[in-house]
Amino acid sequence: MDNINTNAELYYPILATKGVALFPQNDVSIEAGRSFSKRAIRVANESFGGFILVVPQITSGDEITYDILSKVATFAKIKTIKNYENGVIRVTLNGIKRVQLHEDIYMNDGAYYANFSLVKEIKIDQEQEEVYMKLVADSMKNFASGFTQVSRTTVDRLSKGISATEFCDVFGQSFVKNPQTQIELLNELDVGKRLEICLTYLKTQKKADALEKEINDKVQKKLNDNQREYILREKLRVI
Repeated sequence: MDNINTNAELYYPILATKGVALFPQNDVSIEAGRSFSKRAIRVANESFGGFILVVPQITSGDEITYDILSKVATFAKIKTIKNYENGVIRVTLNGIKRVQLHEDIYMNDGAYYANFSLVKEIKIDQEQEEVYMKLVADSMKNFASGFTQVSRTTVDRLSKGISATEFCDVFGQSFVKNPQTQIELLNELDVGKRLEICLTYLKTQKKADALEKEINDKVQKKLNDNQREYILREKLRVI
């Protein structure tokens, strides 16, 4: 980021996303179908060196205003662009850094633009970080369903003793499927509170997984009972 002009007078194209956030030091692929989103991608790629502001929408709407956007965005770089015959663009983005979105958003030539300022994270001391990371690691041990949803590369990355900041961003990108929780993690500048969000999400997900298993077991038992009753009736009919 050192060579990126963050002067308040410099505006970048906005890619407003629905249902997904992009975290620093992570990649994500997004399909853009709205005309202003496609225009922003093209302008960023052609005139801004591939740099673009990726901002999750808090509420739905096809007119982009400051009120419906996350107040923290991700300054990102476009890696690949693929155009589909139906007009949709699939873009792969690499997150670089969290930034604070400014209110002055405008549209020009079919794309929205905004400027931003850099944000400073609130770090925790090493002892606190170690305690938090141990709690998260212990909580993840039995989180089998979470590991099945991510790549082996991501799992390996998490197991290499990364910092709490990097862990939260990888976790938010790869494990968290709830858009509201992703936005909460993106906007939280206190690393300790981010870890608390991760812990809460893990515990909530465990409860949801347990409830889903209980329901599935009941349904399966009912199916088995019905099948046994059917077989018994057929035997009686034959007799």
